[in-house]
Amino acid sequence: MPFVPKNPIKEDAPEVSSFSRGPSILRMARPKQTEATNGGMTQQGDITITKVDGLTSYFTWYNTDGVVFASINGLAEASVGQGYFIKIEEDADENPKLLVDDLGEKLDLDTLDGNICRLMLIAGFVPVETKINKFSEKSIIKIMHPLTVDSYAQDTENNILWVKQRDPNGVPEKGKKIDGKNITWFAHNVLGNDLRGTSIIKPVEQYLSTKQTALENMDGIIDRKLYPIGVWKSTRDIGGLKASVTSTEAGEDLFFGNLTPEEITPGALVEFINIAGDTKYWEYIEYIDVLIYRGLYAPDLYYWKDATLASARELTAMTDRHIQSIQRDMKRAMERGFFKRFLELNGVVDEVPRIVWGVETTGVEDLQLENVLSTMLQVGMMGPKQGTRLLKMMGLNIGELGYNLLPEPEEDEPPEGDETGDDEDEDSEDDDE
Repeated sequence: MPFVPKNPIKEDAPEVSSFSRGPSILRMARPKQTEATNGGMTQQGDITITKVDGLTSYFTWYNTDGVVFASINGLAEASVGQGYFIKIEEDADENPKLLVDDLGEKLDLDTLDGNICRLMLIAGFVPVETKINKFSEKSIIKIMHPLTVDSYAQDTENNILWVKQRDPNGVPEKGKKIDGKNITWFAHNVLGNDLRGTSIIKPVEQYLSTKQTALENMDGIIDRKLYPIGVWKSTRDIGGLKASVTSTEAGEDLFFGNLTPEEITPGALVEFINIAGDTKYWEYIEYIDVLIYRGLYAPDLYYWKDATLASARELTAMTDRHIQSIQRDMKRAMERGFFKRFLELNGVVDEVPRIVWGVETTGVEDLQLENVLSTMLQVGMMGPKQGTRLLKMMGLNIGELGYNLLPEPEEDEPPEGDETGDDEDEDSEDDDE
């Protein structure tokens, strides 16, 4: 007999709030499903229409949580922050490279790719309206903020057929539709044929909610610690005492007279309820932050602060692989959506130059100065004096560093009797006398 749970979860069961306030510092219930799971995919023949919804919370976390903000910016900067250059094979035609270099300069891709990358990491996808012309100066691209996208359609080969934008006035029927031929689609963490991708915030959203609730409770605890509850007692009418206490400003004194002996006893008039401060609230919040760092998979030094050298290297390798996957998603979309279209309009259909992220290398940075100087000295291209002077021009004074490999020759002493300068003047004065 198959196992049947006593309380099976119904699909139409009401949502349960993730956290509820109560006497305890934090009381967790069943995690609430995020809005991102509500976006539906409907099939109409060979066309799949996807409704885009539930992205608002991701942008809220990005704008309000420092860990999310720093992690996404750090990943984007590590992925595309250094820019890119175009690489072709040594024997390939250089004309395609010159064309796409010109297009990238006219479209200012070095600036826009950072914007696209951040949005892609936050929302999971970014459509870019692309109008490519044969002439680069007439080409235009426009980033569509994911929150403005209402829905989109795709065919069986996952080609975008159209993208519908939300109407500014909230009327669904009036949303603008853009032809898929004019759309370049950027997406990260794509699952199956769901081209919305997956936001990197989605896996840690529960932890972010936990941290937010804990911090809100911490604010209340700190306030109560600084301003504890006072229990005031009196055998007379309490109204006058209450009015005196509540109307007193910080730093002012209270004066009471005509008190009974019992009320004059220290601690008898008022008793303060203090909250114990030995609970390790901050350690708990730090633990939540660590879980968020792990989920975001970002290069954060705080997360690595206690790592050994071997662990730091492994963490760096893991993060590098994550960054490479982001770069690959950006690269493929830019090459297909921008460069290929532009090259085809200019009669180039065989090859699309490849994007390489980072600063272009020339090979000079791999040369070792020691080997270069040694070779130049051996073949007679320079002497020791010229080598020392060259090092000084580069900011290296080998004499100050304790080396005497290339000492400068000392100047010859002038022969005796061949004195110049002030001595000659003194001799002349002597002769005059």
